[in-house]
Amino acid sequence: MEGGVLLAITLHVADTALMTSMGLMRARLRRVGSAKIGRWSAVLILLGFSACVVGLGVADGRGASLAGFVTATAKTSAWLSAGFIALAAAHQRSLSDRRDGLEVLASMRGASLRTLGLARFLGTGVDATLVVLVPSVVVDLLTVSFSGNVHVAALRALLLFPIALFSLATGFALSFLAVLADVLRPMSGRSLFTGAIVLPWAIFDLLGHPAISVPGALGGLLSVSLQALGLGGLA
Repeated sequence: MEGGVLLAITLHVADTALMTSMGLMRARLRRVGSAKIGRWSAVLILLGFSACVVGLGVADGRGASLAGFVTATAKTSAWLSAGFIALAAAHQRSLSDRRDGLEVLASMRGASLRTLGLARFLGTGVDATLVVLVPSVVVDLLTVSFSGNVHVAALRALLLFPIALFSLATGFALSFLAVLADVLRPMSGRSLFTGAIVLPWAIFDLLGHPAISVPGALGGLLSVSLQALGLGGLA
């Protein structure tokens, strides 16, 4: 009985330490210039694609052809917004945390270095996911509002599921690569991160196998999930 209570207390403390550390990592990451660019680009992407959808919807009425806007929003947000946030996470974050005394502060509050690393990964993943998901959801809901009938509206609403999957996969894939690059090469993590994304994509795209890269794999995931739900015509 006592062992079970001690285990529960230990798990609760560990969970609290992780959540506190993740909130702190997200707050610190948001102050980095690249992360600010990522967030503002998400706002601009949201406004730009929303304006296009509303403009077409007003001009052509509820029968307006709005196919492709939601997936285009998601893909654009992925490589501009989430990409910049990941670049911020790949550049000297662990060194900055150590320099500012975060590791000492975290250990005083029961968080280990492993917990800090996990918090950095999760925090970056959450922020990168949100800058893809939020603009895409807003644009999707706008397309739903301009649907000509209930069937079209339902299909457009169904897009939320593959978009959510794509957003999560993109956010946490980029976060993993960014945090890993920061750990392996703290002084040049952005170069390592960019190379890990761009070089395989360029090489394997030329060889006719674009799926053997992060952009290709994520694009393939979105395409497969759309086809699985019969939404290929809305891509």
